[in-house]
Order: sequence, then C-alpha cells, then structure tokens
Amino acid sequence: MSASLQINQTMSLYIPRVSSEITKEQVAYVFESNFFGTVTRVDLVLKTDYFGSYYNAVYIHFKEWENSIMVHNFQEKLVNYMNGLVVTPVRVVYNDPCYWNVFVNKSALTKYINGSGQKKMCLDLSDFYASREKELLDKKQNDDCHPVEGEKVTTNEMGAYLLSILRNGSPPCEELK
Repeated sequence: MSASLQINQTMSLYIPRVSSEITKEQVAYVFESNFFGTVTRVDLVLKTDYFGSYYNAVYIHFKEWENSIMVHNFQEKLVNYMNGLVVTPVRVVYNDPCYWNVFVNKSALTKYINGSGQKKMCLDLSDFYASREKELLDKKQNDDCHPVEGEKVTTNEMGAYLLSILRNGSPPCEELK
C-alpha cells in the first residue's frame, strides 16, 4: 500500500442510533471484520425516543486505523459530509441490507481547545440553581404580595453566573465526576 495515504489515526466515530439489542462487541466486530482498524473501545449511551423506545448512541474509538485506500476514502467521505460538501451520510452495512449512518465524533474534536491541550470546561450549575431556589423561597416568605411560583431564570442572571465561572475558572469535566 502506498505510504502517501492520509489516514487520521485519532479519528473516532459516532453512530446516533443503534438498536438497544446491539452489544459493544458486535459494533467492534463490524468495524474490525470489515478492516477499518483495531477498535480499542465502544461506548454505548442509552437513550429514549419520543415514543419511550430505548436505543443507543455509539462512540467508536480506534487503537489504529488500517492503512488502506478503503479507510482513506471512508474518512474522506466522513469529513466531506461533516463540512457540507456532500449531502448523503456515510453508511456502514452491519447486516445486509441493514446499515448505520456513521459520523465523525465531534465531541472528540473538541476535547482539547484549539489544539492547545487545554481540556474542555465543564460547568457545574448546581450551585446556581441551589442559590436561586433559596432566593425564591426567601422572597416568597418575605413578600406574600408577589407570587414567585414558576418564576424563570432570566438570561441576564444565568449570563452573570456563567461569566463569574469563566472569570474564576472552572475545573475540567473529569474533576467534577
């Protein structure tokens, strides 16, 4: 195989909807048996649709992509779709004629901000809502003339709180878990 192929070894994939019956092992098998590369991890995220049916969103991470023209073309089509150069999503057949629409995992692209190595900021808004709830309860107890039930948080209040977090810094997401 030509050494000039452009293969993005850090690319991970996203499949927005997969049957909840499909396992991590089955997903990995589909990609490995079709010579995309070696899968290191498959993340399944259980979701529920509007009708109450369960399904999974899938994130596929590779240890190494195969250095082949097929993988090069596959990745090129994914990037072209992501950039709006083509309108048809990329599909991977897992049980003919059944297929999955596959996309570049954009959350992996934003893990580090502008390539700086700085992790994404994770905002914990529990303090804001707790203080807001206490404020509303105090207001209700001290002012029976003005009802506060159903009072909404204004954009300015939330904006001021977020700005204070940004100015003071926020821990990376991993530290909040």
